[in-house]
Amino acid sequence: YLTTNSNGCDSTATLNLTINNSTTSTTNVTDCNTYSWNGTAYSSSGVYTYLTTNSNGCDSTATLNLTINNSSLINNAITICQGEFYQIGNSYYNLPGLYYDILQTVNNCDSIVNTNLSVTPYNYNIQQIVLCEDESYQIGNNIYTTAGIYNDTLQLLNSCDSIVTTDISFSIV
Repeated sequence: YLTTNSNGCDSTATLNLTINNSTTSTTNVTDCNTYSWNGTAYSSSGVYTYLTTNSNGCDSTATLNLTINNSSLINNAITICQGEFYQIGNSYYNLPGLYYDILQTVNNCDSIVNTNLSVTPYNYNIQQIVLCEDESYQIGNNIYTTAGIYNDTLQLLNSCDSIVTTDISFSIV
């Protein structure tokens, strides 16, 4: 800067200037359940801002665009019939008990499935039937006209199978 000083002489002022810029950054993150960023744990989706000073001593603003996908916990009480299987993911179960499975959901977060599996046994019935000559006896869709021991599996609506053993004989008159 050239000017005249108070004595009327030339005066030169020199400025050595360094401009330090502030900085900004944006980060996009998708995670499961929680995400830690700059010392803070976040458990819900949102836009978060962190203000600090950069290495030049100027303001620095960091922005986090966060998407949180939550894991799920499912508790099942399941009853199956003897001889059936219950499938969870790639696992098959046919014995009573408590089962714990971890499945990965569409958003790549874990889904925890607790299953209390009960197994209803077959219902066994044994019966003795005495018929008169020329009589028949029907069990389910089967009709019996001769003496013998017959085993039938009856499929009952909304129930497990029943196994019926029938001993048919004829009375002698």
